[in-house]
Amino acid sequence: MRPRVLAFVVAVASLHSVGCSGCRKGESVSGQPSPASASAVPTLGPVPVAAQEPAEDALHGLWSQRPFLARSALISLHPHWLTVTLLDREARCDSARLVESDLGIQMTIPSGPRNDFFAGQDIPLEVRLHGAGGVSRIPPGHVTVRIEPFRPEHDDTVRGFLSFRFRTATDPDAPSYASEGVFTARVCNNRATVPSVRALPMGESPVSGTVAGRAVRLTSMLAYVRDDGYGSPIVMLKGFEGDVVCHTTRSATPYLFGAEVGAGRAGKYFQGAALPAEWQMQMRMFQFSERSVQAAHGAGWVQIDSIDLQEGGVVRGRLGADNPNDDAEWRFTLSGQFEAKMCGVERRAW
Repeated sequence: MRPRVLAFVVAVASLHSVGCSGCRKGESVSGQPSPASASAVPTLGPVPVAAQEPAEDALHGLWSQRPFLARSALISLHPHWLTVTLLDREARCDSARLVESDLGIQMTIPSGPRNDFFAGQDIPLEVRLHGAGGVSRIPPGHVTVRIEPFRPEHDDTVRGFLSFRFRTATDPDAPSYASEGVFTARVCNNRATVPSVRALPMGESPVSGTVAGRAVRLTSMLAYVRDDGYGSPIVMLKGFEGDVVCHTTRSATPYLFGAEVGAGRAGKYFQGAALPAEWQMQMRMFQFSERSVQAAHGAGWVQIDSIDLQEGGVVRGRLGADNPNDDAEWRFTLSGQFEAKMCGVERRAW
């Protein structure tokens, strides 16, 4: 079993749209799922009539000088995630397959450790674009998503908000892609869901667990930043076994990386709440070979409790990454609290 990346395919009409990056053949993302939240959630309102003009705050934007306006939104539910598809034309569940002339957005939200799809809070999340003229992916550090609480087995619609801005280069005249606004998505297939990640031990201990069957403790947690193209830093986290300096040039396998968090709407880096994170583990295979193994979609999260962006400052929080159903040589499970030293701008991409 080896990691693979699925292409951006939108097929809500046949309920085959998955948008799951980093999944593996035959995997089940959750192990023994923790109980779903039993809190009550309100029934959401009806879908607007198809012929009705979008509201003034409806999701809209400009993609490299090409205007985008979301005129329809559809949701496909899967056991461990949901996929939202937004189109620039009217569409129903049976007529949403993308054609060449469509402008479209797709985002996949994992059910998370509480089986609530991180509802009711802003989260960073990758989005994929169709028809954007060369840009097909907006990384999580450039994106803010929010969906309101809903009942997957019963509710017909889900209300949400999306905002992203992305510039292809630091040049102010470089092609840019931005959208912001609200949407009301039709649920195409009500069904029960389960948590996408197991309840992991947390406590007060540093991040630790097992990597390829070996006990590992990440004693060096480091934080780096890069500019989002508009002057706001994106924070990236990395964890290492052993003592590692900020910009080491030596081999430091195994190490955990992949989470990135932008400032968000409030400028506070989504502090105080669990966020979906696409963790990857760099592993040593045999004696000299190294490989990156990505956690199954939805099988990772991070929470930032406090953040100091000054060089030498500290980012405090907790994280979980779990691949319980992978082959033994690829499997990793890590969780715990961390204090990551702020190292400034990343100088090399490990």
